[in-house]
Amino acid sequence: MKTSIHYKKNKLILVFKLMPVLFMFLTNELFAQLVINTTMTPTQLVQNVLVGTGVTISNVTYSGINSSIGSFSGGGGTNLGLESGVIMSTGDVSEAPGPVTFFASNTNGTFSDPQLAALISYAINDAAVLEFDFIPESDTIKFRYVFGSEEYPEYVSSSFNDVFGFFVTGPNPSGGNYSNKNIALIPGTTLPVTIDNINNVTPSYPQYYIDNEGIGGTTIVYDGFTTVLTAWCLVTPCVQYHIKIAIGDAGDSSYDSAVFLEENSFTSNSVTVSTAYSLAAVDTTAIEGCSDAIVSFVLSDPLTYPLTVNYTISGTATNGVDYTNISNSVVIPAGQDSVSIIISPFLDGITEGTETVVLIIQTSPCATDTITIQIIDNITLSLATSNDTMICGGQANVWASASEGMPPYTYIWSNGASTSNFIASPVVTTTYIVTANDICSAQLVDSVIVSVGSDAANAGPDAEICIGGTTTLTASGGNTYNWSNGINTATNMVSPLVTTTYYVTVTSQCPGYDTVVVFVNPLPTVYTGDDTTVCYGDEATLTVNSNGIYLWSAIPPDPSLNGQETLKNPVVHPEATTTYTATVTDTNNCSNADMSVITVKDCSTFYVPNAFTPNADGINDEFKVYGEGVSSIEFKIFSRWGQMVFETKDINEGWNGKINGKLAPAGVYVYKISYHTAKKFYKVYGHVVLL
Repeated sequence: MKTSIHYKKNKLILVFKLMPVLFMFLTNELFAQLVINTTMTPTQLVQNVLVGTGVTISNVTYSGINSSIGSFSGGGGTNLGLESGVIMSTGDVSEAPGPVTFFASNTNGTFSDPQLAALISYAINDAAVLEFDFIPESDTIKFRYVFGSEEYPEYVSSSFNDVFGFFVTGPNPSGGNYSNKNIALIPGTTLPVTIDNINNVTPSYPQYYIDNEGIGGTTIVYDGFTTVLTAWCLVTPCVQYHIKIAIGDAGDSSYDSAVFLEENSFTSNSVTVSTAYSLAAVDTTAIEGCSDAIVSFVLSDPLTYPLTVNYTISGTATNGVDYTNISNSVVIPAGQDSVSIIISPFLDGITEGTETVVLIIQTSPCATDTITIQIIDNITLSLATSNDTMICGGQANVWASASEGMPPYTYIWSNGASTSNFIASPVVTTTYIVTANDICSAQLVDSVIVSVGSDAANAGPDAEICIGGTTTLTASGGNTYNWSNGINTATNMVSPLVTTTYYVTVTSQCPGYDTVVVFVNPLPTVYTGDDTTVCYGDEATLTVNSNGIYLWSAIPPDPSLNGQETLKNPVVHPEATTTYTATVTDTNNCSNADMSVITVKDCSTFYVPNAFTPNADGINDEFKVYGEGVSSIEFKIFSRWGQMVFETKDINEGWNGKINGKLAPAGVYVYKISYHTAKKFYKVYGHVVLL
């Protein structure tokens, strides 16, 4: 029976050719975690996505249709186990995202592959093959992957055992050569990873299987897939190898399968080198007596034996003279993945300009890396301050400015200020002491004296506004005026967002200053509640949580508001989805508003069963739909190869499971339903099982 159903599915796909396109738009909107990109070339996919450290790639080729290969990202929001990488499919890779209820099945028109055919006894179709040469920098090559398929779980141990493989060709370090050695194996075995070999049906190695259909997966379309597995192979460093990554349908050209290859996981365990600095604020140079350079040597994976990394030392700085002495090699201990050296420049007080330390590192038997570290002089810190000054009951701008040394600078004043400048307004003569530091902890101290004379300035009375409002300040007592916000007239229009003190310096016979406070009242907190949904014809009560004077408005206009606009909780009868806005004015005459949306929906019901048993036992003998508020309906049922087997426009009429008077074969049938309610038109597609 499975063979027959599997064969007929191709016709079903042709009949509903447009349905996957529509469904993909819907699922991408709902489950947009996994993103597929098919615009990259095969070379870009290998060089820019798949390959990590320790390998050199060349001669990338691809055999298959363009829609069968691409990149994926956003896997962290799914149950795939991989964040990003390359995807290959026997169908269309763009159908991989979405809920498991969607059916991915495409015929690509490509044919067999000899290596895939050697793994399985069935005919191979829709093959997609990615190949390239690589030179490893260590004795092992590896990458991580996940295999998934729509053939799960129904076609385990059938003739539809879709197949894939990773085939390596090149020298075998143990002797001889690999010739298309398949490294896509179940961990700890020599068994290839296939539907028959990993599943929870037989079961076979179920610890490596994820039953996506069983858990109702919402992000990956395939009914089942493996956990994240690692393919690896022993190789000879610095020698060219060839790998072939292939996947194909087995037994027919339907029910898509795919393999996900993790980004940057195609690696060989070479050493990578990076540089950091002990002073986090300066992350590009080392500084004499201040910031050290930390050079780290990192392996992709720890080794079981200690690894010596050699390098040559050159540059304009002298080892042991300009910086602490370092050796020309480091050892990464067994079981560890990294080790570091520290280049600590000496503070010698000599102006030398920028010096360099250059390390040429043997990162593998066939590769080197060059690291250049710059060392800059630590210059003596300088500090300037504003002149001593006199105020007449007003204010003074007190400042300090550091230079030289190593910026950025910090300032601490004796009055608690921590900026380079501040406005001083002492009532008696005051000395302000400043301590300046640079990033290397150099420190200087200076002071500014502000003398207090007579005060001739008047900034006017304090004012009160609502947040977002404006008021005009008016100063008097002099010939010229200078406000703290930069206004140079007696009047000063301000709009502070918080209660603010404004200073005005007045010049007459004696300079002086005064202050005025603008108090800012907050707007009332207005909350109209969460958005709600009502059925056509129902009423709703609007709510607002704030006290004051109320004014409601509606978009689109709602006639049921007449006479209720100033109520706190008016009752409305929206005829369409409407946005209601409540404006509340409090006792400070400050106003604020909030809005809520009442969505008006069609509350009719509609239900479609997913199976029926036309065995004349009086129970579930017909496949029919149920609903209330349905004004008209068009109900059609199709076999898996596209033949319409039933049609009705009567909601009370169902299919008795017969075709031309004879009971139809058990299996999956497709329905297409169009129906109207009082306000809307719906289309429903789905599957029903005849048991």
